[in-house]
Amino acid sequence: MKPSSAIPRWILAAAAAGFVAGLAVGVLGPRLVEAASGPAEDDPHARYAAELALRYDLDAEQVRQVRLVLEERDRTHRRVLMGDPLRLPPALRDEVAAATRRAEERIKYVLTDAQRARFLRDSKPAAGAGSAGPVGSATTEDR
Repeated sequence: MKPSSAIPRWILAAAAAGFVAGLAVGVLGPRLVEAASGPAEDDPHARYAAELALRYDLDAEQVRQVRLVLEERDRTHRRVLMGDPLRLPPALRDEVAAATRRAEERIKYVLTDAQRARFLRDSKPAAGAGSAGPVGSATTEDR
């Protein structure tokens, strides 16, 4: 007879099976739900790529490539628009600056007092600089 303190193998097997099943659901579940639900309503790239896929019978690889093209286009737009604000017309420059200020104010509202103090310190222009870095940019200290 086995000692009563020994755990039966079937309990260990059940625990291991439960762990593996939970891991599979945790890893694969979100992907399956995303695939079944189609493009996200708030993702214009996904909506446009899905529209092209339906209209032109694109395969999955073509849809992926279209999304990459759209993401690169957006990166280029941001680089052009934010690269040299002095190239922008004054009205557009003011609108971009106002949006940046609103974002910074909203970010400060989310932060704790200690985080806010650090954010304000990091947002100050460097000596001799004309303006602070863009919202979300990391300082060398944060990297």
